Amino acid sequence: MISNGVFHFFAFDLGATNGRSILGTLQNGKIELQELTRFPNKIIRIHDKYYWDIFALYEALKEGLTIAASRNIRLDAIGIDTWGVDFVYLGKDGSLLSQPRSYRDPYTNGKPEEYFKLISKKIVYDRTGIQIMNLNSLYQLYAAKCENNSAFEAANAKCYSFYA
Repeated sequence: MISNGVFHFFAFDLGATNGRSILGTLQNGKIELQELTRFPNKIIRIHDKYYWDIFALYEALKEGLTIAASRNIRLDAIGIDTWGVDFVYLGKDGSLLSQPRSYRDPYTNGKPEEYFKLISKKIVYDRTGIQIMNLNSLYQLYAAKCENNSAFEAANAKCYSFYA
């Protein structure tokens, strides 16, 4: 509920190398934005695989929310903007099974071409509407399946067949 005609929102923006938290205020048809925090968004390399440091991002999110809360402002909305293609595998109890793999990890190089040997580009486009880029989630999932990724295998997900 907007109080006194003022709308307060918190935005958490994650870019490829850094992130920030922003407090926004909409009042009398004008938006005021104030950057609360800025922080690095690092890729961690472990055994030649590239991961996002999701725990550092979680701490950065909490820091931004703590600053907003210290101003005694009731937030009307919270938004989080991320890369849009990366994800994390969850176990049956909701626990993280691994760090989220970064779209910058080269493990998806060539995967669209391999995948199109199983299912046509037209079918993929008709079902997803996405342009073909090796970093898309579909090809990340396919790459994980191809490498027998243990987090992929253990994830509590209802997956569609890769070959349907």
